[in-house]
Amino acid sequence: MNQKTPRAGVPPSTRPEPIKDIPTLAARKNENSIPPPVSVDQGRDDALKLQETILRNLSDALIQNREFGALLQIQLDALKQADSSQEVETLRRILLDGIDEVLKGQRSLHSKIERATSDTRLLKVRTASTPEKIDARAPVLVDALTGLPNRRAFLRRLIDEIGRAERYGTPLTLVMLDVDGVKTVNATYGQVTGDEILRAYVTHVFTALRRHDHVARFGGEKFAVLLPNTNVDGATTVLHNAIRRAGQTHCLVGVKSLPVPSFSAGVTPYSRGDMSSMLVGRADRALLRAKSLGGNQFVVELVTADPTSPLKDINSGLANAAARSPFVRAAERHRAETAR
Repeated sequence: MNQKTPRAGVPPSTRPEPIKDIPTLAARKNENSIPPPVSVDQGRDDALKLQETILRNLSDALIQNREFGALLQIQLDALKQADSSQEVETLRRILLDGIDEVLKGQRSLHSKIERATSDTRLLKVRTASTPEKIDARAPVLVDALTGLPNRRAFLRRLIDEIGRAERYGTPLTLVMLDVDGVKTVNATYGQVTGDEILRAYVTHVFTALRRHDHVARFGGEKFAVLLPNTNVDGATTVLHNAIRRAGQTHCLVGVKSLPVPSFSAGVTPYSRGDMSSMLVGRADRALLRAKSLGGNQFVVELVTADPTSPLKDINSGLANAAARSPFVRAAERHRAETAR
């Protein structure tokens, strides 16, 4: 039996070592089939492991090529100094064998990178087919019942729009809207009917809003409507359209078609220097005022500035604005006439 002897002039420790195999995610025979879905965390872990393996093997290949380059330089220098044809022939064989080793390593690396690329595609398919595509740690910004942005998302939008209004000096109006009598509907027909009423508001009543207006479910039967580039007069026009739309909307309960309840709303414009909490607070107080007056109406609450102070006298300003509001005065006159 012929036994292969080590090549002369090449130290064993400096010869390129075979590159370690890259682990695959699935058997090659099942590569074309779509595997069962994986969780987001598992998919992320698999991707990180795959990336680490590829980087490790590429690093090993670079180190081996660098070592072999140094070895080639040594042999080249020796070749230049060779005196006899026998020495030249020996060095030539060493160089040829070394180059052959490098080519084998390159082919092996190319094959492993191709398999890693295939594994990456497979991992993408597995991760994309999972229903858990949303990171559980990410904040939820959509209301599950209505499909509208929720309170968290709306407050983010409010901060953005306040910054825009402050920067460009454009008007901005906030409306807090509450559907009247939903608790009574829930007690009479059940909460499912109450949910259907809220959905009917989304699909029918709120379509009276303009494309650039922002509406969100703030909680319960309460909605927030943000009207960029809109002053109070424009907001009242929008609300009148919504009131008319609500009067034309019905909700199907079993085999019965019931009219949806009316709504109450509090309206307040943005005033330079307002924080989001101040704007929401004013709109909430105006909404409570509208509800206390019997509902099915909206109240506008303005802000007055104290000329003797850079700060706004919020409490007295809100009270005076509410008292001067024509909507409040009209509602109070109606309430007085009804009492007689």
